[in-house]
Amino acid sequence: MSAAHSRHKARRATHADRIGADRANGFRRLLGIQEKRRPRTHRATHRDARNLAHRAQRTRREPPPYQPKPRPKPLVDPPSPPIPLTPLVACSPDTPQDVLWHIAEYAPQLRKWLVANPSATPAMLDYLAQVGGPDVARALQILLESLESCGSQACS
Repeated sequence: MSAAHSRHKARRATHADRIGADRANGFRRLLGIQEKRRPRTHRATHRDARNLAHRAQRTRREPPPYQPKPRPKPLVDPPSPPIPLTPLVACSPDTPQDVLWHIAEYAPQLRKWLVANPSATPAMLDYLAQVGGPDVARALQILLESLESCGSQACS
């Protein structure tokens, strides 16, 4: 007997059982015999208990007391405002070297004041002599004259 044939026989058997059960129920109905109801199983009562517990959890809770949170600090400090480029900034010995080089490259009107800055490096003075600018040659001449006069005399 093939597998398909045995499946077919099994289907027919369950069909016949169903028809037999329907006939039996029909006869019972005709005779007025009522079926006894099955008692509830343990599984159903257990499920009801779970539902009741779940409903109890869904009751409304009180909100937690309000606690203001401090604002978080920024991860990066904002940049400082730009430095206004003035002759005083160009002459000041406290001005950082990168600012002095910025003035030397991008502010030709302030180059003569860089020559007067005591913290100007020889490389910067050489650069200023090459690129020039308004009154840079005159400022370099005054600086060299003061160095020569200081070299011949004892400068303190």
